[in-house]
Amino acid sequence: MLEGLLAALALLFAPAPQAEPEPYAAVEIDMPACTMPGSDRVPSPPLFVHVVADGRLIVRGGRAETSQEVVLKGVGEALRERALREDGGYQRIFLRADDDVSYASVVKVMSTLRHNGFDKIGLIYEGGR
Repeated sequence: MLEGLLAALALLFAPAPQAEPEPYAAVEIDMPACTMPGSDRVPSPPLFVHVVADGRLIVRGGRAETSQEVVLKGVGEALRERALREDGGYQRIFLRADDDVSYASVVKVMSTLRHNGFDKIGLIYEGGR
């Protein structure tokens, strides 16, 4: 009888099996298109929008060699010519901001880019610059 009582106590105090955390998480990744070797398609040069701490926006890259300072309302027009691909779509735009720029300012720029038809936006962080 004592053995039965000890067995019942052992079952009562035995740790319950823990559910293991899932070893993966679903993350959507938008990878750039791959070109086959020997293809005549030449990739466009990267296009950058830099948000400076004092509120200026600097556009550089794409089809133009020079940098251009723009205001928020004019960023869409400044990017249209630079970002146009041969197939009529727009290339990915890389957005960079100084460390002192607020999150709200970056979101405003991203929202303006999206409203101007630029859906592919990459974020760049270069710490310590």
